[in-house]
Amino acid sequence: NEKEALIQKINREYNHKIADVKMNRFLKNRQKKEKIKMLEEQRKKEIAFVQYRYEKSKRYDVGFGKKQ
Repeated sequence: NEKEALIQKINREYNHKIADVKMNRFLKNRQKKEKIKMLEEQRKKEIAFVQYRYEKSKRYDVGFGKKQ
């Protein structure tokens, strides 16, 4: 369904960003950990927002992603 597809897309994007940070030879380990933690928090927020929008649209029987 649309919600799951959006969540999968978010996860793929953040997995790629995190992998880039891990492979960055110019960052120290502490910097990598901080950046990865920040990316994980951003991912959680984006997924929570998608879930909120989906639940809200179900509650009011409005199409997901459509303007009201």
